[in-house]
Amino acid sequence: KLVRIWHQHYESMDPPCLVSTAQAGGGGVMVWGTFSWHTLAYLSYLVESMLRRTKAVLKAEVGPTRY
Repeated sequence: KLVRIWHQHYESMDPPCLVSTAQAGGGGVMVWGTFSWHTLAYLSYLVESMLRRTKAVLKAEVGPTRY
């Protein structure tokens, strides 16, 4: 589920700008994102069962690394 929350810096703790989450046991999700003053980017979700694809996703989303 993709959730986008847009807010101004002074609205960061306003209830309409917050998203609640519920934690269930046993799962593992890693989220990669980009934060910049100049641009917006999508979040990439990496589910633990897909760890063998992590490098391919990172290469496509982030770019080449030295690892």
